[in-house]
Amino acid sequence: MVCSNSEKIRREAILERAQALFLEHGYDETSIAHIAKTLNIAKGLIYYYFDTKEDILNAVIERKCELQLSMLIDKMDSVDANFNESLVLLIAEYSSFKQKTISTYRKVLQHESRLFAEYHRQYLVKLHDVIEKVVAMGIQEAKLVVKYPLEMVIMVLEGAYRLEFFEKIPLEEKLGLIETALHLNQGELMQAVLRLRHEKVINGGDAVE
Repeated sequence: MVCSNSEKIRREAILERAQALFLEHGYDETSIAHIAKTLNIAKGLIYYYFDTKEDILNAVIERKCELQLSMLIDKMDSVDANFNESLVLLIAEYSSFKQKTISTYRKVLQHESRLFAEYHRQYLVKLHDVIEKVVAMGIQEAKLVVKYPLEMVIMVLEGAYRLEFFEKIPLEEKLGLIETALHLNQGELMQAVLRLRHEKVINGGDAVE
């Protein structure tokens, strides 16, 4: 569907309200009629943009994924991040997604495991493009010299998230484990963290901590 500016604004308003209602009441308890009523519009107008409630949810999820990854890319671009800094930001984004966003939408879709799995899948598909960009940067800078760089970075992302549960392990040691896995020089990732803190791109509350 090709939308005019006013139609795009109206579609965004529907998605904004639907997302708020899904988060407040859950997917099952939110109807298209409820969305229309809170927007003070006819239910038929929502059907002009979306065929089903699931279509609305898919659009909400796609929008959320794109926003999160756009913010990640903006952070990388704002400091002209090198490979080490980009890797730190990527780890922080993935851990934050797993800790916060996933837990939120698991509650929203608690009776819809298929839709929840689709949300997770969409995010990972979109994140894959960013991962490939970071891997290419590492290869170009001759930092990433492991045999299977893409696969190893993906494994490190999941491993770094799991390490968040071991709060007693100091940050430098967590980063050291990642450096060992990727054959990076010890201490490089901590230097990247310090620069990103200095530039106020990350802080002590970010998931990389």
